[in-house]
Amino acid sequence: MDNIQMEIDRFIISAKLSHTTKQRYCKYLDEFTKYLSYLTNTNLEDLHYERIYRIHSQSGAFLCYKPIDAYLLDKYLTTHIEKGYNWLRLSKSAMSSLFNYLHRRYDFPNLVKKMTFNPKDYRTVKRPQRILSRREILLFLQSLIKHSKDLKRDVLLFSLLLSTGMRISEALNLKVSHVNCTDDAVFLTKTKTKVQRMVMLRDSFGLAINEYVRVNRLSDNDYLFSTQGNRQFTRVEVQTLLNNFLMMSGLEPINLHGLRHSFATLMFESGSELLVIQQLLGHSALGSTKTYVHPNYIRNYGVEIKENQTVYRIAKDLLMESDK
Repeated sequence: MDNIQMEIDRFIISAKLSHTTKQRYCKYLDEFTKYLSYLTNTNLEDLHYERIYRIHSQSGAFLCYKPIDAYLLDKYLTTHIEKGYNWLRLSKSAMSSLFNYLHRRYDFPNLVKKMTFNPKDYRTVKRPQRILSRREILLFLQSLIKHSKDLKRDVLLFSLLLSTGMRISEALNLKVSHVNCTDDAVFLTKTKTKVQRMVMLRDSFGLAINEYVRVNRLSDNDYLFSTQGNRQFTRVEVQTLLNNFLMMSGLEPINLHGLRHSFATLMFESGSELLVIQQLLGHSALGSTKTYVHPNYIRNYGVEIKENQTVYRIAKDLLMESDK
Protein backbone atom coordinates (compact mmCIF):
# COMPACT_ATOMS: atom_id res chain seq x y z
CA MET A 1 0.00 0.00 0.00
CA ASP A 2 1.31 3.44 -0.91
CA ASN A 3 0.99 6.68 1.04
CA ILE A 4 -2.46 7.97 1.96
CA GLN A 5 -2.68 10.63 -0.73
CA MET A 6 -1.79 8.20 -3.52
CA GLU A 7 -4.39 5.72 -2.29
CA ILE A 8 -7.06 8.41 -2.16
CA ASP A 9 -6.19 9.46 -5.72
CA ARG A 10 -6.46 5.86 -6.92
CA PHE A 11 -9.78 5.44 -5.12
CA ILE A 12 -11.25 8.59 -6.71
CA ILE A 13 -10.12 7.57 -10.20
CA SER A 14 -11.54 4.04 -9.92
CA ALA A 15 -14.76 4.88 -8.06
CA LYS A 16 -18.00 4.65 -10.05
CA LEU A 17 -19.34 7.90 -8.68
CA SER A 18 -20.61 11.13 -10.20
CA HIS A 19 -18.15 13.97 -10.71
CA THR A 20 -19.89 15.99 -7.98
CA THR A 21 -19.68 13.13 -5.47
CA LYS A 22 -16.00 12.59 -6.24
CA GLN A 23 -15.29 16.27 -5.61
CA ARG A 24 -17.21 16.11 -2.34
CA TYR A 25 -15.38 12.98 -1.17
CA CYS A 26 -12.00 14.53 -2.05
CA LYS A 27 -12.84 17.50 0.15
CA TYR A 28 -13.79 15.41 3.20
CA LEU A 29 -10.94 12.92 2.81
CA ASP A 30 -8.46 15.78 2.43
CA GLU A 31 -9.67 17.25 5.74
CA PHE A 32 -9.26 13.87 7.44
CA THR A 33 -5.76 13.42 5.99
CA LYS A 34 -4.68 16.83 7.31
CA TYR A 35 -6.06 15.86 10.72
CA LEU A 36 -3.94 12.68 10.70
CA SER A 37 -0.88 14.66 9.63
CA TYR A 38 -1.34 17.07 12.55
CA LEU A 39 -2.14 14.32 15.05
CA THR A 40 0.88 12.18 14.15
CA ASN A 41 3.21 15.07 13.38
CA THR A 42 3.93 13.53 9.99
CA ASN A 43 4.31 15.18 6.60
CA LEU A 44 1.39 14.50 4.24
CA GLU A 45 3.56 12.65 1.74
CA ASP A 46 4.85 10.31 4.51
CA LEU A 47 1.43 9.33 5.85
CA HIS A 48 0.45 5.64 5.49
CA TYR A 49 -2.67 3.95 6.83
CA GLU A 50 -0.49 1.02 7.93
CA ARG A 51 1.92 3.26 9.85
CA ILE A 52 -0.11 5.60 12.05
CA TYR A 53 0.91 4.58 15.59
CA ARG A 54 4.58 4.31 16.63
CA ILE A 55 5.18 1.62 19.24
CA HIS A 56 8.18 2.07 21.58
CA SER A 57 9.79 -0.08 24.23
CA GLN A 58 9.99 0.95 27.88
CA SER A 59 13.42 2.32 27.19
CA GLY A 60 12.05 4.52 24.42
CA ALA A 61 13.40 2.53 21.50
CA PHE A 62 11.18 2.34 18.40
CA LEU A 63 9.73 -1.13 17.89
CA CYS A 64 7.14 -1.03 15.12
CA TYR A 65 4.16 0.70 13.57
CA LYS A 66 0.48 -0.03 14.07
CA PRO A 67 -2.14 0.77 11.42
CA ILE A 68 -4.99 3.18 11.74
CA ASP A 69 -7.98 1.88 13.71
CA ALA A 70 -11.70 2.58 14.14
CA TYR A 71 -11.04 4.44 17.40
CA LEU A 72 -9.16 7.14 15.48
CA LEU A 73 -12.01 7.53 12.99
CA ASP A 74 -14.49 7.85 15.87
CA LYS A 75 -12.26 10.39 17.56
CA TYR A 76 -12.00 12.49 14.40
CA LEU A 77 -15.75 12.79 13.97
CA THR A 78 -16.32 13.32 17.70
CA THR A 79 -13.96 16.30 17.72
CA HIS A 80 -15.92 17.89 14.86
CA ILE A 81 -19.51 17.52 16.05
CA GLU A 82 -19.92 21.30 16.00
CA LYS A 83 -19.93 21.11 12.19
CA GLY A 84 -23.36 19.51 12.27
CA TYR A 85 -25.14 16.41 11.04
CA ASN A 86 -24.63 16.85 7.29
CA TRP A 87 -20.88 17.34 7.62
CA LEU A 88 -20.58 14.32 9.90
CA ARG A 89 -22.76 12.17 7.64
CA LEU A 90 -20.86 13.07 4.47
CA SER A 91 -17.46 12.64 6.15
CA LYS A 92 -18.38 9.15 7.32
CA SER A 93 -19.80 8.32 3.89
CA ALA A 94 -16.50 9.34 2.24
CA MET A 95 -14.56 7.22 4.74
CA SER A 96 -16.85 4.26 4.16
CA SER A 97 -16.33 4.33 0.38
CA LEU A 98 -12.58 4.70 0.77
CA PHE A 99 -12.16 1.83 3.25
CA ASN A 100 -14.41 -0.37 1.13
CA TYR A 101 -11.97 0.27 -1.72
CA LEU A 102 -8.93 -0.50 0.48
CA HIS A 103 -10.57 -3.71 1.69
CA ARG A 104 -11.21 -4.89 -1.87
CA ARG A 105 -7.76 -3.94 -3.13
CA TYR A 106 -5.52 -4.91 -0.17
CA ASP A 107 -7.82 -6.86 2.16
CA PHE A 108 -7.28 -3.98 4.59
CA PRO A 109 -9.87 -4.06 7.44
CA ASN A 110 -13.00 -2.03 6.74
CA LEU A 111 -12.73 0.13 9.85
CA VAL A 112 -15.98 2.01 9.26
CA LYS A 113 -17.92 -1.17 10.11
CA LYS A 114 -16.22 -1.15 13.53
CA MET A 115 -16.98 2.50 14.28
CA THR A 116 -19.31 3.41 17.15
CA PHE A 117 -19.89 7.01 16.08
CA ASN A 118 -23.33 7.52 14.54
CA PRO A 119 -23.98 10.86 12.78
CA LYS A 120 -27.73 10.35 13.27
CA ASP A 121 -27.22 11.03 16.98
CA TYR A 122 -26.45 14.64 16.01
CA ARG A 123 -29.29 15.18 13.57
CA THR A 124 -31.41 18.17 14.46
CA VAL A 125 -35.17 17.70 14.55
CA LYS A 126 -36.72 19.26 11.47
CA ARG A 127 -39.86 21.30 11.71
CA PRO A 128 -42.71 19.76 9.71
CA GLN A 129 -43.08 21.15 6.21
CA ARG A 130 -45.49 24.07 6.38
CA ILE A 131 -48.26 24.07 3.80
CA LEU A 132 -51.07 26.46 2.94
CA SER A 133 -54.69 25.76 3.82
CA ARG A 134 -57.50 26.70 1.43
CA ARG A 135 -58.14 29.87 3.44
CA GLU A 136 -54.46 30.83 3.36
CA ILE A 137 -54.29 30.28 -0.40
CA LEU A 138 -57.19 32.69 -0.86
CA LEU A 139 -55.52 35.28 1.40
CA PHE A 140 -52.24 34.82 -0.47
CA LEU A 141 -53.89 35.31 -3.87
CA GLN A 142 -55.72 38.40 -2.61
CA SER A 143 -52.38 39.82 -1.45
CA LEU A 144 -50.77 38.95 -4.78
CA ILE A 145 -53.52 40.71 -6.74
CA LYS A 146 -53.24 43.77 -4.53
CA HIS A 147 -49.44 44.12 -4.41
CA SER A 148 -47.99 42.49 -7.55
CA LYS A 149 -45.98 44.68 -9.91
CA ASP A 150 -46.43 42.17 -12.76
CA LEU A 151 -49.90 40.85 -12.06
CA LYS A 152 -50.47 38.63 -15.11
CA ARG A 153 -47.12 36.86 -14.76
CA ASP A 154 -47.42 36.35 -11.00
CA VAL A 155 -51.02 35.14 -11.11
CA LEU A 156 -50.17 32.70 -13.89
CA LEU A 157 -47.02 31.38 -12.19
CA PHE A 158 -48.46 30.80 -8.72
CA SER A 159 -51.75 29.48 -10.09
CA LEU A 160 -49.75 26.98 -12.15
CA LEU A 161 -47.74 25.85 -9.12
CA LEU A 162 -50.78 25.53 -6.87
CA SER A 163 -52.98 23.78 -9.43
CA THR A 164 -50.47 21.27 -10.83
CA GLY A 165 -47.99 20.62 -8.01
CA MET A 166 -45.05 20.86 -10.41
CA ARG A 167 -41.65 21.69 -9.00
CA ILE A 168 -40.51 25.32 -9.19
CA SER A 169 -37.54 24.23 -11.35
CA GLU A 170 -39.93 22.57 -13.80
CA ALA A 171 -42.10 25.69 -14.01
CA LEU A 172 -39.15 28.04 -14.53
CA ASN A 173 -37.69 25.82 -17.26
CA LEU A 174 -40.93 25.91 -19.23
CA LYS A 175 -40.71 27.40 -22.69
CA VAL A 176 -43.65 28.51 -24.80
CA SER A 177 -43.17 25.51 -27.10
CA HIS A 178 -43.72 23.15 -24.16
CA VAL A 179 -47.32 24.30 -23.68
CA ASN A 180 -50.24 22.86 -25.63
CA CYS A 181 -52.80 25.61 -25.10
CA THR A 182 -55.51 23.81 -27.06
CA ASP A 183 -55.42 20.61 -25.00
CA ASP A 184 -54.59 22.30 -21.68
CA ALA A 185 -51.34 20.38 -21.27
CA VAL A 186 -47.70 21.07 -20.50
CA PHE A 187 -44.79 18.86 -21.57
CA LEU A 188 -41.99 18.87 -18.99
CA THR A 189 -38.61 18.13 -20.57
CA LYS A 190 -36.39 18.98 -17.58
CA THR A 191 -37.41 17.20 -14.40
CA LYS A 192 -35.66 16.20 -11.18
CA THR A 193 -36.01 12.52 -12.05
CA LYS A 194 -34.81 13.17 -15.62
CA VAL A 195 -38.00 11.52 -16.88
CA GLN A 196 -40.07 13.63 -19.23
CA ARG A 197 -43.77 13.78 -18.43
CA MET A 198 -47.03 15.45 -19.42
CA VAL A 199 -48.91 17.64 -16.94
CA MET A 200 -52.58 18.34 -17.51
CA LEU A 201 -53.84 21.84 -16.70
CA ARG A 202 -57.17 22.98 -15.37
CA ASP A 203 -59.88 23.51 -17.97
CA SER A 204 -59.21 26.65 -20.07
CA PHE A 205 -55.87 27.28 -18.34
CA GLY A 206 -54.27 26.88 -21.75
CA LEU A 207 -56.33 29.80 -23.05
CA ALA A 208 -55.01 31.98 -20.23
CA ILE A 209 -51.43 30.99 -21.11
CA ASN A 210 -52.08 31.63 -24.78
CA GLU A 211 -53.36 35.14 -24.02
CA TYR A 212 -50.33 35.78 -21.76
CA VAL A 213 -47.98 34.69 -24.57
CA ARG A 214 -49.79 36.91 -27.09
CA VAL A 215 -49.78 40.03 -24.89
CA ASN A 216 -46.09 39.61 -24.01
CA ARG A 217 -45.16 38.75 -27.61
CA LEU A 218 -43.26 35.62 -26.62
CA SER A 219 -41.79 33.29 -29.23
CA ASP A 220 -41.74 29.49 -29.01
CA ASN A 221 -38.18 29.44 -27.68
CA ASP A 222 -38.80 32.05 -24.94
CA TYR A 223 -39.13 31.05 -21.31
CA LEU A 224 -42.73 31.32 -20.18
CA PHE A 225 -41.71 33.11 -16.99
CA SER A 226 -39.07 35.79 -17.33
CA THR A 227 -38.18 39.27 -16.21
CA GLN A 228 -38.86 42.36 -18.30
CA GLY A 229 -35.49 41.87 -19.99
CA ASN A 230 -36.48 38.35 -21.11
CA ARG A 231 -34.11 36.83 -18.54
CA GLN A 232 -35.24 33.54 -17.02
CA PHE A 233 -36.93 34.02 -13.67
CA THR A 234 -34.85 32.58 -10.80
CA ARG A 235 -35.93 30.48 -7.84
CA VAL A 236 -34.67 33.15 -5.42
CA GLU A 237 -36.78 35.83 -7.12
CA VAL A 238 -39.90 33.67 -6.94
CA GLN A 239 -39.24 32.81 -3.28
CA THR A 240 -38.88 36.52 -2.49
CA LEU A 241 -42.19 37.25 -4.20
CA LEU A 242 -43.90 34.45 -2.29
CA ASN A 243 -42.58 35.64 1.07
CA ASN A 244 -43.56 39.25 0.38
CA PHE A 245 -47.11 38.38 -0.66
CA LEU A 246 -47.53 36.14 2.39
CA MET A 247 -46.10 38.77 4.74
CA MET A 248 -48.42 41.46 3.37
CA SER A 249 -51.38 39.17 3.96
CA GLY A 250 -50.32 38.51 7.56
CA LEU A 251 -49.31 34.90 6.94
CA GLU A 252 -46.19 33.01 8.00
CA PRO A 253 -43.58 32.36 5.28
CA ILE A 254 -43.37 29.07 3.43
CA ASN A 255 -40.72 27.66 1.10
CA LEU A 256 -41.59 27.11 -2.53
CA HIS A 257 -41.55 23.35 -2.13
CA GLY A 258 -44.34 23.80 0.40
CA LEU A 259 -46.66 24.77 -2.46
CA ARG A 260 -46.09 21.31 -3.95
CA HIS A 261 -46.93 19.75 -0.59
CA SER A 262 -50.01 21.98 -0.36
CA PHE A 263 -51.23 20.75 -3.75
CA ALA A 264 -50.79 17.08 -2.77
CA THR A 265 -52.55 17.50 0.58
CA LEU A 266 -55.51 19.40 -0.84
CA MET A 267 -55.88 16.83 -3.62
CA PHE A 268 -55.95 14.02 -1.05
CA GLU A 269 -58.45 15.87 1.15
CA SER A 270 -60.64 16.31 -1.92
CA GLY A 271 -60.81 12.54 -2.40
CA SER A 272 -58.00 11.83 -4.90
CA GLU A 273 -56.27 8.46 -4.60
CA LEU A 274 -52.58 8.41 -3.65
CA LEU A 275 -51.74 6.63 -6.91
CA VAL A 276 -53.30 9.49 -8.86
CA ILE A 277 -51.40 12.09 -6.81
CA GLN A 278 -48.20 10.07 -7.39
CA GLN A 279 -48.67 10.37 -11.14
CA LEU A 280 -49.44 14.09 -10.92
CA LEU A 281 -46.32 14.77 -8.87
CA GLY A 282 -44.13 12.58 -11.06
CA HIS A 283 -42.89 10.40 -8.17
CA SER A 284 -41.34 7.04 -8.98
CA ALA A 285 -42.23 5.61 -5.55
CA LEU A 286 -45.56 5.78 -3.73
CA GLY A 287 -43.70 6.16 -0.44
CA SER A 288 -42.44 9.57 -1.54
CA THR A 289 -45.99 10.69 -2.29
CA LYS A 290 -47.17 9.67 1.18
CA THR A 291 -44.76 12.15 2.77
CA TYR A 292 -46.42 14.96 0.80
CA VAL A 293 -49.85 14.39 2.35
CA HIS A 294 -50.00 16.19 5.68
CA PRO A 295 -52.59 15.33 8.35
CA ASN A 296 -54.24 18.18 10.23
CA TYR A 297 -52.07 17.92 13.31
CA ILE A 298 -48.96 18.51 11.20
CA ARG A 299 -50.46 21.27 9.07
CA ASN A 300 -51.50 23.10 12.24
CA TYR A 301 -48.09 22.72 13.88
CA GLY A 302 -47.30 25.86 15.87
CA VAL A 303 -50.62 27.51 15.06
CA GLU A 304 -52.27 29.26 17.99
CA ILE A 305 -55.93 30.24 17.71
CA LYS A 306 -56.88 33.09 20.04
CA GLU A 307 -60.38 31.76 20.69
CA ASN A 308 -58.97 28.35 21.67
CA GLN A 309 -56.45 29.91 24.02
CA THR A 310 -59.29 31.73 25.80
CA VAL A 311 -61.20 28.47 26.24
CA TYR A 312 -58.08 26.71 27.55
CA ARG A 313 -57.42 29.52 30.02
CA ILE A 314 -60.98 29.43 31.36
CA ALA A 315 -60.87 25.64 31.63
CA LYS A 316 -57.54 25.80 33.46
CA ASP A 317 -58.91 28.37 35.93
CA LEU A 318 -61.94 26.18 36.61
CA LEU A 319 -59.75 23.13 37.20
CA MET A 320 -57.48 25.10 39.53
CA GLU A 321 -60.52 26.25 41.53
CA SER A 322 -61.79 22.67 41.83
CA ASP A 323 -58.45 21.59 43.31
CA LYS A 324 -58.65 24.12 46.13
